Amino acid sequence: MMCEFFVRRLLATGWAKDKRIQYAKPAKAMNELVYVKPLEDAALNCVKNCENTAPENNSPVGESFWRGKSGSYKLSYVEAMEQAIKEWWRPIESTGLGNMLEYTTGTQNGPLK
Repeated sequence: MMCEFFVRRLLATGWAKDKRIQYAKPAKAMNELVYVKPLEDAALNCVKNCENTAPENNSPVGESFWRGKSGSYKLSYVEAMEQAIKEWWRPIESTGLGNMLEYTTGTQNGPLK
């Protein structure tokens, strides 16, 4: 969780790398991260069944799933979280936000979803 806070702080303060403009613009109003027990329970129920695909197409807003590559089961919890967070944030660095700061359906369906 601390790693996620760190990456969000980089984005909020304007230090997150952005392919289009070097660093993403500072956030004016970023939602605070909060722990939601029902979301954790839903995630645990989903992985308990260990389906072959992550529920990305129908997951409720706020859920974050990461399915590691082959061999990722050997990672520690910390290493797995670090890998997941890198993958979740990589599109900002590789694609960039530039001046496109509004969350639209294009954003939802694009690489930054």
